[in-house]
Amino acid sequence: LSIAEIAERVGYQTAKYFVKVFRALEAVSPSQFRQGIMDSKEDRIQ
Repeated sequence: LSIAEIAERVGYQTAKYFVKVFRALEAVSPSQFRQGIMDSKEDRIQ
């Protein structure tokens, strides 16, 4: 799902605000978080 779709599904009015809150809580953007998850999955596969 896109970040905008996730933001809408969890109840945020805008993706921009969702990203702001996510970054404040996780210290990375949702995209950076997603990339980190994907990188760790690739490491486990290899």
